[in-house]
Amino acid sequence: MRKNNGKNAYPGKGNNRGAALMVAVIIIGILMVFTLSLVLVTYTLYSSQNKKAASKKNSEAANSLSTAITTELTGTNAESAELWRYVRFNICQEGTWPYYDPNYTGTGHSEKDAFRYFDMRVNYSDNYFNTAIPANAEDALNSMDGYPGSVKLCVYWMLPEGSVPITAHSDEVDVADLRKSKSGIRLYVEVICETASQSYVIKNQYTLTLEEITVERERKVLNMMAGVDTYNPISFSTGTEQTSPINLTEKWVWKYAGRE
Repeated sequence: MRKNNGKNAYPGKGNNRGAALMVAVIIIGILMVFTLSLVLVTYTLYSSQNKKAASKKNSEAANSLSTAITTELTGTNAESAELWRYVRFNICQEGTWPYYDPNYTGTGHSEKDAFRYFDMRVNYSDNYFNTAIPANAEDALNSMDGYPGSVKLCVYWMLPEGSVPITAHSDEVDVADLRKSKSGIRLYVEVICETASQSYVIKNQYTLTLEEITVERERKVLNMMAGVDTYNPISFSTGTEQTSPINLTEKWVWKYAGRE
C-alpha cells in the first residue's frame, strides 16, 4: 500500500490562489461606480435646484421691472421718467435712432441698427438703504438678495401698424413725412434678466397717442428738457411746427398695448 503524505489531499486548493483578491477588487470597483453615480445624481439635483432658483429670481425681477417701466411710461406723471424723456427726443429724428422693420430689404433698419441696449444698475442712495455709501458699495450691490446678475433693457420702435404696405418694404420712410403722422408709433421694451446660465425676457409694447399741449408752462418744461444732453444728445432744435425736430405743441402719451 502506498503511503499518503498529505501533499495531494486537496488537489484544487493551489488553483484558488488570488481569487479572493479578484473578488475584492471587483467589489471595490462596483462600490466606486455606485459612489460616483450617487455623486453625479447629487450634483445634477443641486445644479437643477440652483437653476430653478436663478430662473425664479430672473422671473420675479423681470416682471417687477416691467411693471415699473409701464407705470413710468403710461402714468399721469410720465414726463418725469428718464426713459420717457429719452424716447421723446430721439424717436422720429434724422441721423439718430432708426425704426425697426424686419421686412425691410435695404440696410439701416435691422436689429443691429435699431435695437438699443441699456444696463440697469442699482442706484446706491441713502433714501433706499438708510446707510452711508460704504467703500465697497459695488460689492454690497452685487450681494443684494434677489438682485439678478445682469439686468438690461432692449428698446426699439416701429412704424404705425399698417402704415407701410407689404409691397413697399423696399422703400425707406421719409422722416419729414413721419413727423407729420407720428400717432400710432409702436415702442417695444424688452427686460432681460440673467443669473448664472439662466435668462428671462419680457417684452412690452406701447402705442403712441398725440395730444396738444395748451399750457405754456408745460411747453417751457419740455423746452428745458431739450437742453439736457442726456435726453437730447444731438441737440435737436425745438419749435411749434410739425416740421420742427422737437414740436413743443405735441404731448406724447404712451398706451400699454400688450406683453410677450
